[in-house]
Amino acid sequence: MLIHNGYKYIREYSRGLNTYWCCKEFRTKIKCRGRSKTVGDQVIETQPHTCIPSSSVEELLNGSYIVQKPQGCNTLPSDVGSECVAGASNTSVSSPPKIVSSFSPIQKKPIKKEVLNRPNRKCPKPSPSEIFTTTTRGNQMLVHKGYRYIKDYGKAGTIYWACKEYKTNEKCPGRAKTVDNDVFVTQPHSCVPSLTLIEATRIRNNILQAAKTSKESPKAVINECLAGASDAVIATLPKISSLATTIKRKRRLQGLPDNPRSRSEIIIHEDYRKTKTLLKEEFVLLDTGAEDPERLIIFASSTDLDRLSRCGTWLADSSFKSGSGAFYHFWVLYGLYWNRVVPFVYCLIPNKSEEIYKRALTCVLNSIGERRPMMFIIDFEKSVENVIRALIPQTHVAGCWFHFNQSIWQSIQNLGLNTRFDQEPEYALALKKFSVLALCDVQNVFQRFEHLADHFLQQFGDTEAHQDFIENIENMFIGRPRRSPLFPIEMWNSKYITEFQLPSTKNSVEFWHRNLQNIWSSLRQNFFRFLVRILNENEKVDVLCSKLDAGEEVSVYSKVEYKQANQRLLEIIQNYSNLNENDYFTQCVNFVYFT
Repeated sequence: MLIHNGYKYIREYSRGLNTYWCCKEFRTKIKCRGRSKTVGDQVIETQPHTCIPSSSVEELLNGSYIVQKPQGCNTLPSDVGSECVAGASNTSVSSPPKIVSSFSPIQKKPIKKEVLNRPNRKCPKPSPSEIFTTTTRGNQMLVHKGYRYIKDYGKAGTIYWACKEYKTNEKCPGRAKTVDNDVFVTQPHSCVPSLTLIEATRIRNNILQAAKTSKESPKAVINECLAGASDAVIATLPKISSLATTIKRKRRLQGLPDNPRSRSEIIIHEDYRKTKTLLKEEFVLLDTGAEDPERLIIFASSTDLDRLSRCGTWLADSSFKSGSGAFYHFWVLYGLYWNRVVPFVYCLIPNKSEEIYKRALTCVLNSIGERRPMMFIIDFEKSVENVIRALIPQTHVAGCWFHFNQSIWQSIQNLGLNTRFDQEPEYALALKKFSVLALCDVQNVFQRFEHLADHFLQQFGDTEAHQDFIENIENMFIGRPRRSPLFPIEMWNSKYITEFQLPSTKNSVEFWHRNLQNIWSSLRQNFFRFLVRILNENEKVDVLCSKLDAGEEVSVYSKVEYKQANQRLLEIIQNYSNLNENDYFTQCVNFVYFT
């Protein structure tokens, strides 16, 4: 904040060596249009004020040394404010919070020597524990001069930091670097420093640390850590119930074993081998052991397998994204249980070879007796299709519309078309129309693909990337007069799509895929944390299935709008024969979601 001639200014922007300011009353009902700029310590008024200057502001400035508070000082804002207003008039101290927030880079008068020489005002150099703390996710955080920094990157013994407000609407460009424990600010901030937030961060970290070491109840831990905290600090902390939940979660995860670095190091302890359901069943269906270079681990309880065996339709999903360094892939088998898509089997596979899928599916089939599904819906993994056709030849294999859309989106990304897709709505709609081919009659697909391809190339250019995109779809799904596609049209056609393949529903592969992808991502952090979350998910699935067994109606949609949208899509598909080609694509494309 800038204080000059009785007016308060707030920073607007900087350009070169000039900093531009607007009157603080501009954002009030007064709407004062006063403006000024500063060059070094010089203040230049560029636009007159329509508000009246305040004498109390001038008086506050004359005795203020808040802006010159010694570096690294941990004095609370209330203490600094009290010292600054000592001897001021009642008018100037009527609003203490404003006094504390009056940090100004412009000093109108020299600082009083007697103020600087007061005893105990010199602050010692902070220790590493005082300048380094952690974020809510356990990452390192730097605290310096009222600002919080998060680690950007490290290089040759130097760590570079970015202001924590950079990723918020504030977009603060503040930067710093640390060499050992010395802090160097490399780029100034546009945000206001906050000792309140820093104190709140310190208290939160104390609570997290106490959660690991203290045996007290969560409420007792919180009360102890909040002792002496101001109301302003407490107001910035999460709710007491949220802090208590955090303590419980930290204590629950503290006993996790060391994270294995390879498949051979995995040892599944007894605590992770039993389900959390009432029956406490064995959850590890198969573990080929550390000696197996292609170690395979399958999780499913006896109840899960029994429920899966009663499902006439099975679904498979292996399209989960694995992070760098992951030594497993994730393959999940679902069943259509009481007309609800439910995950029953979780497989950790070392690779996506046909042999691995065969070993996994054989184990599951041998565990359910002689029952076999009538339909198996897959995610366009050719090796999975080949294994199913070999082991269950009587089962009809079909594609999933969600994964059909994902395949097209992956092709868009691989060819670098996603940037233009995000920037041009018309271009995005044209690409989405290729997904609508799955909702057309089988006999019309080839002709409509030709129309879409020709129109797309004419409208957006016959480039190499566009040609490659068309050829990818042709090779995978459409075929040519003398060459069959990788996946025949009859397999991926979804003209008679049902509710469990529609978007925006809790009863779809898409819904479960998003949930399980989040769980799968935790494997990178800790293998046993992943197991804990899978066991929790298994418990939720058991509750859901118990409700379905009891005939209880479970909501499929989280919002009425989603239900209405899906009903509208089904109405459009049912009206297929009454709509011309362009109208049908235009109406259906609004229901295509790639991300």
